Amino acid sequence: MKSMLKFMMLGVLLLVAAGCTQVKAGKSLTAKDVFDKTVEAASELKDVQAHFAIENLSAPVDPEQKKTTKYDIQSIYTSEPAILHQTARVSQTGAEPWDVELYRINDRLFGKDGEESGWGEVPFLFTETFGPIYQYINPTMDLSLFENFKEEFELEPVDYGYSLTLNMTKEQFEQFSQQLGPEYGGAFQDDKAFLLVERLDFEIVVDRSTFFVTDFKMLTDTTTYVGRDSHRTRQKVNATYSYFNDVDAIQVPEKIRNLAK
Repeated sequence: MKSMLKFMMLGVLLLVAAGCTQVKAGKSLTAKDVFDKTVEAASELKDVQAHFAIENLSAPVDPEQKKTTKYDIQSIYTSEPAILHQTARVSQTGAEPWDVELYRINDRLFGKDGEESGWGEVPFLFTETFGPIYQYINPTMDLSLFENFKEEFELEPVDYGYSLTLNMTKEQFEQFSQQLGPEYGGAFQDDKAFLLVERLDFEIVVDRSTFFVTDFKMLTDTTTYVGRDSHRTRQKVNATYSYFNDVDAIQVPEKIRNLAK
């Protein structure tokens, strides 16, 4: 198997959150109503297909270190048995694109990158690899992380459902980051650093009839200053969910079935 660094590069998500206001949807539902119904519906979601388009810009002071990484991830999940199958195309500045394929069976992760690479078990690094928020959107959209922000949502009807949006302030981002752990929350405790927030925009789209989440969009643009150094990070995420409770059984390669025993 090629270097595990390729797996560790597969996605740096800092998806941040949304909440709810009392804006009316249609004749009766409020944003809080939609949020609560979406949480309730999520408990009924057993199988789903998802697509994640992710773009991450990392721009430190040295222009030669500026790097853009794009991830195109197809994901299929079944809960009985608990299997997640992902295929991804990774494109990065200055490098040839490469493909990665992953299977998660219960709490074990198996993968390979490219046709010439063999299957093997890899460290379970979803938090380090994809960013701490990734576990909340993959394989399904887990709204528990957003509970403290549901009074901040704005609600708008869309063609087939509802759109919950939030333009997060720096103060809201600081509060949210505490939930992601010391890696992010601790940055606000560093008196030597200053965080400039340009954009923190989020949208969750919900189906009108099922209240399943169909889309998640995020745009963050921040710059951290430490002394004379600065580091800009811009992240765009577009996630779509479909085939709710209507996914065919995942065919796991025999090599992985043997490794998982």
